[in-house]
Amino acid sequence: MCGDFYVGFLMVHQTHEQTWGVYLLSSRDNFHWTWVDRHTPFMARGEVGAHDAGCQDMSGPITHAGKHWLYYGAFSGAHGETNRLGRSPVCMAMAGPDQATIVTRPMTFAGSKLLIAIDASNPQDRGTPQRNFDECDLRAALLDQSGGAIDGFSLDKSKPLFDSGKHEMSWEGADLSRLAGKPIRLRLAQRNCAFYSIQFI
Repeated sequence: MCGDFYVGFLMVHQTHEQTWGVYLLSSRDNFHWTWVDRHTPFMARGEVGAHDAGCQDMSGPITHAGKHWLYYGAFSGAHGETNRLGRSPVCMAMAGPDQATIVTRPMTFAGSKLLIAIDASNPQDRGTPQRNFDECDLRAALLDQSGGAIDGFSLDKSKPLFDSGKHEMSWEGADLSRLAGKPIRLRLAQRNCAFYSIQFI
């Protein structure tokens, strides 16, 4: 369990390539499960010749010192190979408080403001001059329907969100209303927060 939901690792056999990959699933009730991304493995296999180029078999995560330790079995060759002596190590991947990215499908909107609702991580020592790695940070960019950048609406121009609640997202010197009625995508770059909703008004 991770926060308010469950995560699961599904090992998928690619019969054509004779490989095994790890895919990520999520659930709110530990009964109904959803693919996070059916087309992209949770962890990329290594290049040809690498210790995990052929197969990966993930165990459950172990949380230690604020990071998730992920142990997995690996194999460098194809699934059907029988000679695995010295080629099947136990490996460890580590996941920390890195930035997550969400990109929406193309959409159109009406209005001149974008509201974003989040639940932010607020550590005990919040308020110190230097921000800590475990504090919330969410920024947004607007893209065209093909995923290309739109001038004035980049991540570095967006107003960062640090606290829980519903906030207006804005971009320095940019007028959101000029994009109303045009197909756009929203790209969110977030760290240490749960993203709930967006609303154009």
